[in-house]
Amino acid sequence: MSIQPPASFWQAAADVANGLHAPRNASVLRALAAWEWCEKIHGGAGAWQWDNPLNTTEPGFGATGSVNSVGVKIYPSQTQGVAAVVATMTNGFYPGIVSALRAGNGAGAVAQAGEIATWGTNPTCVRQDYAAMASPPAQYLASPSATHTGSAGPGPNSAGLAIATFAPAPAGPWWLAAGGVAALGVGGYLAAPWLREQVARRGPGRTLRG
Repeated sequence: MSIQPPASFWQAAADVANGLHAPRNASVLRALAAWEWCEKIHGGAGAWQWDNPLNTTEPGFGATGSVNSVGVKIYPSQTQGVAAVVATMTNGFYPGIVSALRAGNGAGAVAQAGEIATWGTNPTCVRQDYAAMASPPAQYLASPSATHTGSAGPGPNSAGLAIATFAPAPAGPWWLAAGGVAALGVGGYLAAPWLREQVARRGPGRTLRG
């Protein structure tokens, strides 16, 4: 059964692709939308919940507070939230994902199970939702230099925000950075959602600082 996400998921995917200087082709947008689909509520504006389409914990970019005890942030605008997501994705922990997306290869991005698990998302969910994701509407398909002017306004590139690449945090397993975890699921992913909330998002993957 095909997944037909609300427009917010395509819009956020297009804005993240812009920020990464990735081509906004169907493969890239489906990969990002599938990742969002595994992270966000599935309502109409779900991808823009907290103006944070991939639930990063990055405390910069005007973050005004956290939605839970582990620090998933609320941003004051969609543009700032997208910029925070892009900065986190380019912090050195996700080279395979970023390289694949910039090459226009969404399938290659969702195949990076270890990196997706480091972020704290279930890699099986992302891979399966990518396979089931419908094609994006034509208006979201464009070159990375194009200005996206959906209901959220322009994306981070057209807003003129500098997207910096940050050095990675100190090396080491993300679960050790979180203080140690015993209950790991298949492939090292935390099977229990509450453990994921309490541990995976404390690791170095989603923030610019370990």
